[in-house]
Amino acid sequence: MADVMYDIHLAQAIASEHGDSVAYYERMLCDAVLRKHGLTQEELDRNLHYFTSRPEEFYKVYERLSKRIDGQGGEAPMTAGTYNTGDTLSIRPDMPRLMLLNTARNRATLRFNTDTIVKPGDELRLIYRATNIYPEGERNMQAFVRMEYADSVATVALTAGGTGYQQETLPHTSARRLKAISVTFLQNAAWSEKPKLLMLDNIHVLCLRPQKAEPAAPPVTAPADTAGTSAPDAAVSANNP
Repeated sequence: MADVMYDIHLAQAIASEHGDSVAYYERMLCDAVLRKHGLTQEELDRNLHYFTSRPEEFYKVYERLSKRIDGQGGEAPMTAGTYNTGDTLSIRPDMPRLMLLNTARNRATLRFNTDTIVKPGDELRLIYRATNIYPEGERNMQAFVRMEYADSVATVALTAGGTGYQQETLPHTSARRLKAISVTFLQNAAWSEKPKLLMLDNIHVLCLRPQKAEPAAPPVTAPADTAGTSAPDAAVSANNP
């Protein structure tokens, strides 16, 4: 099952480069994947239903799929090395990966503890990798972010789509102490008998801390040139003995 899902993921990634509004290339490549593995679309749907109703078994499938995707060596995650702006910190939740399914659990909430970690002036970015196993239809989701400050709460709704690594800049008010961030991911897919699987992994908040400028060195004052200031007087004395 992991091999089938990997090939579908690869087919969708290749098809996305064509920018086809009617998903012709995606359907063609996904059909080729099913023929390769000797499956029909109905058999794939039944397998997805089977595994998603058995989380422990499906977790093993997902682990193998994640290792294969990580081993592609192509797309690099947006981590601290991507930004040359100073110090960086990666804040991770207790569960850094999620599986959302339109026919079952299509939402989940993660909490990031930021108290004593985020400082005034820091920039925050929500980063994750999305993998879609969809037979058809639009692929997008919403993330509802709750910024919990010491004396107030701020909320924002974000919309994301596509596959691969994604990043969203969070509206951080740096003048107040940020206690925690809660993010609710909602798979934006209408219910249908065909399962649509959205997998999110490597979920973290990247904290970018601007590098402090070095204080400027005090100006160096040259000593007074006593010979130069006395020269005009000497010239006057020479002309007026």
